[in-house]
Amino acid sequence: MMPLHSKPHLILYNSRIFDPASGRALAASALAVGGNRILALGSDADILSLAGPETERIDAGRRWLLPALTDAHTHLSGYATRKLQIDFTGCATIDEALAAIRTAVEATPPGRWITGGGWSKAGLGLSDFPDKRMLDEISTHHFLAFQSRDWHSVWVNSPVLD
Repeated sequence: MMPLHSKPHLILYNSRIFDPASGRALAASALAVGGNRILALGSDADILSLAGPETERIDAGRRWLLPALTDAHTHLSGYATRKLQIDFTGCATIDEALAAIRTAVEATPPGRWITGGGWSKAGLGLSDFPDKRMLDEISTHHFLAFQSRDWHSVWVNSPVLD
């Protein structure tokens, strides 16, 4: 273990640390975190000896630590696809959502799909669900389909239903 230049702000110990490269648990049972980096891996005793008076210590209770760029239940392919779609999460009104759809329609050849998601009735200031007529007024020459924020509803235009 290399000497540290500063005290970690967090130590996780009494854990099982998964190594994605090998697909197995590491021999280490503890890790020290400082800033946005893992500073050290080692035994509980070795890593706990690095703690300062302000270091938070968390007993993981033999739970698994899964190093990753995301949490343990993220649908990365869905996230990647969503980056190519209309994102309604920043729209505060139905007019803002419709304007985003119009912009996409103007930039997309007829006959193509335009998709997106992240809308909700409350988020768009609606008391009822948006309907296909709103989308048909924008285009019946594109397939328009937009998933709700909770993934329980899809807002589509007539060509999708035909």
